[in-house]
Formats: sequence, structure tokens, C-alpha cells
Amino acid sequence: MRLKGSVTIFVSIILSVLIAFSGTMVDLSRLQTGKKHAQAAVQLSLQSALTRYHAPLKEQYGIMATNQKNEELELLIFELLEKNLAVENRYTPGLIDLYGFEVDSIRVIPCFNMSEDYVLEQQITQFMKYRAPVNTIGNFVEKLKALNTFMKQSGLLNKKMDLEKKLQKIREEQVYLSLLLSERINGFSAEQKQNGDIAKNIKLVDENMQSIKSKEAAGGQYEIALKAMPELTEKIITVKNQIDEIKTSLSSYEEQLDILEENYDDIKELSEKNNKDLDKLSKKITEIEKSILKEKEKEKEKPDKEKIINMETEIEALKKDIESCKELDAGYKADMELESNKISNAEQKISEKNREITDCEKEVSKELEQLNDKVSTCLSSLKDIKNKTEEIYNHVLNIETIVVKYTRYHEGALSLADEIEKGAKAAKGHIDDINAEIAKQREKSDNSFLMRIKADIEKLVLNADSTVINDIKEKSNTNLTGLQDIQNTIEKTIETMMNQLSSIDLMIEKVEAVPETCIVPQKQDFAGDIERGVKLTENHIHEISGKYNEPLYKIEPQINKKEKNEFYKWCNKFFNESNNVDNSKDKGQQKKLKQNIETSDKENKEDKEAYNGEDKNLSDKEINEVFARLPSFKDKDGNYVNVKQSEFSEEEMQVEQNFIEDQASNKSDVEEKYGDLLNQNGSFSEKIGQIISDSSEALLNSLYVNEFIVGAFKNANIDKVAGPKIRPASFTNETFYEKAEVEYIVFGSKREKANANLSRASIFGIRMGLNIIHVYTNPDKTATALTAATALAGWSGFAVPIVKNLILIGWAAGESWLDIRDINAGKPVPIYKTKNTWKLDLKSLFSNVAEQFLDESSDWLKQKKDDLISEGDDALQAIVNDMVSSVVQEAFVPLELAITELGDNVDNIADPTIQGLGNINEFNDFEGLKEWVIQIAQKQYESIKDEGANWTKLKLEEYKKKITEKISSFIFESSAYKNFVSKIKDGCDSIIDKGAEQLADSVKKLGSKIKDTGVTDQIVGTVVSFDYIDYLRLLLLIVPQKTKLLRTADLMQLNMQKSLENPDFCLSEFNSYIIIEADISMKYLFLPLFMKKENKSQIKIRWGYGY
Repeated sequence: MRLKGSVTIFVSIILSVLIAFSGTMVDLSRLQTGKKHAQAAVQLSLQSALTRYHAPLKEQYGIMATNQKNEELELLIFELLEKNLAVENRYTPGLIDLYGFEVDSIRVIPCFNMSEDYVLEQQITQFMKYRAPVNTIGNFVEKLKALNTFMKQSGLLNKKMDLEKKLQKIREEQVYLSLLLSERINGFSAEQKQNGDIAKNIKLVDENMQSIKSKEAAGGQYEIALKAMPELTEKIITVKNQIDEIKTSLSSYEEQLDILEENYDDIKELSEKNNKDLDKLSKKITEIEKSILKEKEKEKEKPDKEKIINMETEIEALKKDIESCKELDAGYKADMELESNKISNAEQKISEKNREITDCEKEVSKELEQLNDKVSTCLSSLKDIKNKTEEIYNHVLNIETIVVKYTRYHEGALSLADEIEKGAKAAKGHIDDINAEIAKQREKSDNSFLMRIKADIEKLVLNADSTVINDIKEKSNTNLTGLQDIQNTIEKTIETMMNQLSSIDLMIEKVEAVPETCIVPQKQDFAGDIERGVKLTENHIHEISGKYNEPLYKIEPQINKKEKNEFYKWCNKFFNESNNVDNSKDKGQQKKLKQNIETSDKENKEDKEAYNGEDKNLSDKEINEVFARLPSFKDKDGNYVNVKQSEFSEEEMQVEQNFIEDQASNKSDVEEKYGDLLNQNGSFSEKIGQIISDSSEALLNSLYVNEFIVGAFKNANIDKVAGPKIRPASFTNETFYEKAEVEYIVFGSKREKANANLSRASIFGIRMGLNIIHVYTNPDKTATALTAATALAGWSGFAVPIVKNLILIGWAAGESWLDIRDINAGKPVPIYKTKNTWKLDLKSLFSNVAEQFLDESSDWLKQKKDDLISEGDDALQAIVNDMVSSVVQEAFVPLELAITELGDNVDNIADPTIQGLGNINEFNDFEGLKEWVIQIAQKQYESIKDEGANWTKLKLEEYKKKITEKISSFIFESSAYKNFVSKIKDGCDSIIDKGAEQLADSVKKLGSKIKDTGVTDQIVGTVVSFDYIDYLRLLLLIVPQKTKLLRTADLMQLNMQKSLENPDFCLSEFNSYIIIEADISMKYLFLPLFMKKENKSQIKIRWGYGY
């Protein structure tokens, strides 16, 4: 039986599943399209929120960043997202909301804050791509290459000057060692010959020794007198014994006499006391009798009989006492008479004993006289022996003094040998470094400077053969050991002599005491011990003399008179000698010259302009607190604590620290300070070379940042120097520093004036290096410097090269300060000077120095200006002049090495005739011209080398100067030169006329014609100038990129604080990128609610965007 409705049920089941499936698919499709719609809405909302960037930061520096708080951003984006998702449609009647979006939550994550260097770099480079075109940067790089060539050379030149000082010191030590050996040490053997000091002293010692022996000889006065003394002393002793016995008796009598006199005095004292008592009793009786009489004579009253009786009784008693006293007095007188008789007897016996003593003394007076005579004779001999011994002692001391003198000579020689050895080793390394650097630079170009310095290095010959030095040291050590042994022997001899002198003194004391003691000493001979000590010394001296070495040290060039004079001065100082030396001149003029250079440096290095920035009103403590909140602030561990996600780089910190230390050299000696500046140029050149050889994006970014800095910030000379600006508006006055902002980024000092001074000093150092190359390669100026140095220091055998370098350095420094004035005034200065662009003469340098010499030699001091010529011609002629001068210097090196005498400023030379001058063959490049000049210079050298060997250095220098002028003049007048100039002059003029706009192309075109990179750079350096902004660009290039960017952030923060009047403005609160995490829900149409997880949004979007 069939059941009805089965199909309906089946279809219903199928349809329910299909409807559920279809609804699910519809919701899932809605979810996917909703996600895309939500993502677009999030992006749009974030972009809309980023339009609220910080306008003052954008207007002032072109930096786009936002500093809105997270809560504000989240609320803003939440509102924007709801509007973009049309959330309100869910609640609007009559509108169909297909998705039913609901924004559950928004989380904002700001990223890339503006205190981070790489974030700021990205903003600046993007900003500058359209404000600093690539060709502008390329042209600066071309100028920089020309400048870098000269900076590299200035570092090399300072190494050469340092080498000259080292070699001059070695030469001085070599001269002293050579003369010390030949004129002092090798004289020891002569000391022992007939007229030698040692021989004379030994002869005198022997003579005195013979005299002592004769005094002590058997049968001599000394021995006879000493032998005669015992017989005399025996008799004297016998009589003396008798006298002693008498004196003993005499002594007992004298003691008895003392006792008797004492007894007599005691009795006399008792007698006198008794007499006094007797007088008192008599007086008392008299008084009582008067009282009785008075009582009896009373008229009115009856006398008191009883009283009278009592008084009469008392008188009777007193009379009895008087009688007793009289009896005592008689006894005392008898006793005194007895004692007086005894005293008289004792005195008589004492007188008798004294007469006996006198008789005894008369008995031995003859013997005493004979004894004193013998003692005198003996003492005379002993004192003669003592005097002769003292003379021997003094002669031995003289010998010791001579030996000590030679010991000190040897110690001095060994010290000099050690110094020569050490100095030669250091100089050898220095020469190798210089030659390696020359070779390295010559790989690119063999320009005139490298030719000149190579020739000068060849002249600086180092004759310090280690084998010879070691042989001298070995022989000197052997001699020194022998001399020290002689000293030890002499010390022993001197000790023996002192002991013998003490023994002689003791013997004299004993002999002198003989008349009193009658003890005759044994005869003592001193000659034997003295002679043994003296002979030991003499034999040792003769023994050492036989082994004594006489080393010699011959040096080239030969020692001249002035060097000898310096040696004698040295001996006077170190060995206390009294040599006659020429002290007619001293270093006073040289000292004044140095003082003039130091005065000029002191007056010019300080920027006298006032700076009135905010730092001026802050104490050190206050300014430290301000800078402690800046991005570039580092803690004691070197970490940038105010920068989020900062990484500390020790290498970067070291580069920055060294850079600042280079600028802030505080050396007091001006030569050392200027030397440091030249070395600094060498290190700068190395850094710049590494930077510009890197064609990566990092170099481009660095240059973009530099352009931004010089355009966005003020510099110390902003009121005089027109620099680039990154925006049309003028610089605001609302800045932390009044002017020197770029200088702060370069140097980082907290004080504006300090940064300005450091910038001034740095540019001076660069100019110093460039100008020293000119004075060094210009034959007029080097000849002038040598003449002046000879006039000032020619009296010294060693100071002329050092003074010459001092003059060249001082001259370059003076010109550099003039350049600084022009640069600070907004005037560009050529990278490399020619004689026509050089400004300074030597009068300012020689103020109050050698006035008479200046007056007589004004020709070489005055600057000689040729007729005005074009810059291009001037540049080409300067290069040719330098090349000719360098070739001539190189050709005449052998002759200069053979000449030792300096000469003086009156050396004159006739106008020379140039050998081999004819027509110059056409040449297509600079190398062809150089080869022709080399041939001419070599012929000229060959023609005068024999005659020139007898010249002085000054005369040779004048000769080289004149032939350089003649060869150069001949070249300039030749058709070959004019044809060559016509080929390259267009390129040279193009560089001048078109300036920086097409510099790179013009340099490339000029280089293709000259075919020498170094010469090309020299031409570019001569015709192209650097202004203050260019030097700031150069200094910025050396500062590490991170340091620059963080200091840039410092200034932005400080200036915004000032302009916004908001001291809490902090760049680390500004971000250039924002990430959003959005949770969004949507309404399901078919899916059941249980499928939606509780508190979980269906759509999660994470998206970021930035400026």
C-alpha cells in the first residue's frame, strides 16, 4: 500500500538543508565583504586622523608628526570609523543596513617617535629630495674632492716637518757623539804621556814619595832625634820622682798649716767673743752705780735702802763675772801664741821644700832643653811627612777627578748612542710611513707637491748605522768598566792615605806629649803603606790604558764650525767645562718670532662677537638640567636615555669624542698646536675620503641631512653669510641659540660662543693646512723663509731648519686668519692659494724681530704681485711654477746633501744661464711638460755640480729659485705652452664662469684633457672657492650621522619650547607612524547566535600608516 506525502516530506527535508546552507553562505559572504569594507574604513579613518599633525613643527622644519595622546586618538578614530562604517544606519528607520557594523574597540599604537635618529633621517631625506637636487650635492662633492686632495697633503707635510725635527735632534746628538769621542774620550791616552795631566800628577806623587822616604831614612834627623830622647827622659824621670817625693812632703806640711791656721782662727774668735762679754759687764756695772747714786740723791723722798742694797749686791756678782772673763782672756792669749809659733814652724818647712823643688828643676833644666830640641826636630820631620802625604793625597784626588771626567764622558757617549739608536729607529719608521703615503698618493697622481716632498725626504739622510753605533757602545762600555775599576782602586788608595794621615797625626800628638809624659813612642814609617796604595793606582792606570779603546764616529755631512760651537756650549753645560764659545747671538730673536705667532693666534682665535642666546642667562647647573632632557643626552654608560629604542655604539661615541678633542687642543706651544691642526687635516682627509668613496644611499642621505641643517638652522655668521633656506620664510628669532645653531650640531657644546669658537678654530685649521702647502711649494717663500731663519738662528748649528719651518707655519697661520676674516664676512676664499691670491707679507710676523735685518732685506719680505691676470691663467701658471720648483728641488738633492755650511744672508749669486733651453716640443698633457722640465733641470745640475759643492746652502737656495723663475718664464712664453693652455683653458674657465651649477661636468671635461687627477684637483682647488656654508657642510660630513640627527632633534625641541612658550615640549612625544588594532562586529542574518563566540568580534583589523 502506497503512503501519500513522502515526496513532500523529502523535499521539505532537502529544502531545509538547502535553505540553511544558503543562509550560511550568504552570511559568510557578507562577512568577507564586510571585512574588506571595514579594512577600507579603518585605513580611511587613520589617514583622516593623521591630518591632525603638529602644524608649528611642519611649518618651521617640514617635519610631519603627531603628538596626540592615545586616548584622544582612539576616540577620534573610533568616531571616524563609526561614520565610515555607517553604524548609525542600524538605528535609522527606513534604511536598510546590509552589514550592521558595530565598533567594539579601538587600540592605537604610536610608533617611530621623532627623537629616534633613523625616523628623523627618513623625514629629512624625503623632505630634501625636492629641495636639494642631486646635481647640487654632486657639485659639492667635486669641490670636496679637490679640497680633500690638499688636506691629505697637509697631513703628509706635517709628518715631514716632524721628521725634520727628529732628524735634526739625531744630527745634534750625532755631532755631540762624534766630537765627544774625537776631542774628549780619545784624549785619555794623551793624559798619561809626558805633558798629560795624569802623568804630571803621577810624577809629582813620585817626587813627594821620595821626599817622605828620605825623611824616614835610617840615620836621618827624624830617627836620630827619636833615639836620643830615651836617655834624656830617664834622667828627667829620676829628678821628677824626687820632686814628686818632695811635693808629697810639701803637701803634708801644707795640710798641717791649714789645720793650725784653722785652730788659731777658732781661738781668736773665742777671745774676741770673751772681750765683748767683758765690755758688756763693765757697762752694766756703770749703769747700776749711776742708778744707786741717783737713788741716794733724792731730796723730797727718803732713799730706798733695800733697793740700793739689791743693786750693790748685783754689782758684786757682776764683778765676779768680770774676773772670770779676764782669766779666760789670759788663757786664750796663751793658746794663740802657741798656735802662732806652730804656724811659723810649718811655713818655714814649706819654704824649705819649695827650695828643694827649685834646686831639682835646675838640676834637669839642661836635659829638658835638649829634650824639647829633639821633640822639635822630630815634629818638623813628621809635619814635613804629613805635608808631603797631603800633597800625594791631593794629586791622587786630581787623578780621580780626571778619571771621573772621562767616566762622565763615556756615560754621555753611551747616552747619546742610545738616543741616536732610538731616534733612528723611530725616524726610520717615520720615513717608511711617509714614503708609503707618498707612494699611495702618487698612484693617483704624481703632482708637484709629492715631487717636492719626495725630494725633501731624500735630502733628510739618516746616517745612523746600527753596526757602528753598537761598536761604539761596546768599546765605550769596555772603557767605562776600566775607568770604574780605576776609580775603585783610587778610592782604596785614598782610604789608605786617609788612614796614614790619621796615623801621622797620632804620632805627632805622641811626640808633642813627650816633654810632659816622658814616654817616647816607637819610630813609625809611613812611606811603605802610602807607596803600595799609590803604586796600585799607577799600575792599574797603566794596565787600563793599554786596553783603552779610541772609537771614532764619522758622520756625513761633515761637522761645520757652528755645530762645533754648539758642542762646546753643550760641554760647558753638562761637564762644567769653560770652553770659549761664540755667545754673540742667542735665541732671543727666535723667541720673539714665536711670541709674535702666539700673539697673533691669541688675538685671532677668539670670536669677539657677542652671542645673546638663552644659554647666556643660564648657569652651568641650569643649562645641564635643560640638556639632560634632550634627545642627544647620554648617561654615564653612554646610553641615550631620552630616546626610545636607542642603541649605544661605542665606535660612534669614540669618533665623536676624538672629533671634539681634535678641535679643542689646549696645547700652549703654538708649534705643537699648529702641528696638531695639520695632523687633524690628515685624519679629516682620511674620513672624507672614506665617505665620498662610498656611493651608497648612506652618503646621499648624509648629504641631504647636511643640506637640511644648513638650510633649516642659523649659523654664527647668518647676518653676513647668505646660506640656503629650506623654506621661503625668514629665520625666526624665537630660538634657543641666537645664531650658532649649525655649529652646535657640529660640536655639541652647550654654550653658543664655545661652538662658534670651535667652528672658527676648525676652519682655521683647514685653511692652515691648505696655506702651508702653498708656502712650502712656492720657491720665493721657501727661499725667503730660509734666509730669514739663517738671519735669526744661523749662529746655531741646529736651529735653522726648525726656525725655517716655524716661519713657514707662522706665515701660513697669519694668512689663514686673514682667510677666516673673509669667510666670516661672507666672502669665499680659494681652496688653494697662488702667489697672486696670497695676501700676507712677513712684516707682521717679524714685528720687533731683527729690525735692522728687515730694513736691509725688505725685497724678500715684500709681497710681489704680478700684473693682474685671469683666474684660469693664474691657476695654470701656479701649477706650472710648483711643478718646475719641485723638479728643480729633486734634481739638486745630491748637491744639497754635499753642502754643510749654511752661509749668511749676504750670499749673492749671478744671474744663471740655463743649459739646454730651446724650443719645447708640443705636448698633449701635463706629463709631457714635466718630462721636458726634468731634462732641463738635470742638465743644469750637471753643469754646476762641481762648482756648487763649494757653495753655502743659502747660495744654492737662491740659485734654485732663479733657475726656477727662468724655466717657468721660458715655458710661459713658449708656443707649446700657449697651445696646451688653449686646449684646457676653456675647461678651466668653464669651472670659473659656470660656478657650482655644472661643476661636475666641467671638472670631468678638464680632467680628460689634463690626464692627471692630482693636477686636475689642483686646478679646481685654485679656481674654486669655499665659503662659510661650504666649510660647515664639510664639518657636518665628518660628524657621525646619528650624532647629527640627535643634535638636530635637540635644536628642534629647544626652539619649539621657545616659540610655543611650552617648556614641556618634548620631541619624543611626537610620532610619525600609527598602528590601529580595531575589533568590529557585524549582524548575522541567518547564522544562529550561538555560533558567535561571546565577547569576540568577528572582524579584527591591524593596520598602520605614517607620514
